[in-house]
Amino acid sequence: TGTISDCKGSAAVVVTAGANQKPGETRLDLAQKNASVFESMIPEISSFDPGILLIVTNPVDVLTYLSIQLSNLPPQKIIGSGTVLDTARFRYLIGNHCNVSPGNVHGYVVGEHGDSEVAMWSQVTIAGQSFDDFYTLPDRDKLKQDITHQVKTAAYEIIKRKGATDFAVGMAVVNILSAIMRDENRILTISTLLPKEMEFGGVCLSVPTILNANGVSRLVPLKMEGEEKKQFETSVEAVSRSIQSILA
Repeated sequence: TGTISDCKGSAAVVVTAGANQKPGETRLDLAQKNASVFESMIPEISSFDPGILLIVTNPVDVLTYLSIQLSNLPPQKIIGSGTVLDTARFRYLIGNHCNVSPGNVHGYVVGEHGDSEVAMWSQVTIAGQSFDDFYTLPDRDKLKQDITHQVKTAAYEIIKRKGATDFAVGMAVVNILSAIMRDENRILTISTLLPKEMEFGGVCLSVPTILNANGVSRLVPLKMEGEEKKQFETSVEAVSRSIQSILA
């Protein structure tokens, strides 16, 4: 209904256009297919000066980066839905196993919204305690593996069963828009351009980010060491390769 010009002066524009992920297809497989859609659409949308551009189409990190290149908007006003949904699933599953409300579980999934995303177990806290201190049962290591696997593969299972994901990501988008429209300064793991001066800068990935009516206020650095840092490096490389493939 209507035309792109109807978005003129809007507080935010949500972009969901593009090909759907098929069974067995990764999000990064969609990069070239959906990049061509964005090349014709993003410059026109940005010409009507929307307040915030929220990218939801997959692969969201790659397309958020491409949108920054195609748009005349400042990078802090172009964000992707990132791992907001993955983080919500992560907290829900932890809370479910610990018999604690997910609202009292603090933890993040960062990196690519996709196969290389990183569940930051070292940062999980419940009532001020680390997960390892709170959950002391002998199955702890296996539980971590199972929850990480469920978070990473949830979308594949949904796509296999009903052909597409919609309700859960819709709720994630509502949370992001709420932070923007209500100027909440909420910390969300949205996909945003990491500054080049950062260790892993120059790509769009999800990290804890303070979000308000002006877009990205600032990034909240996570302390990453050992295996988690290696996993994040792998995520950076995967997204970087996909970006280079569509810009070539």
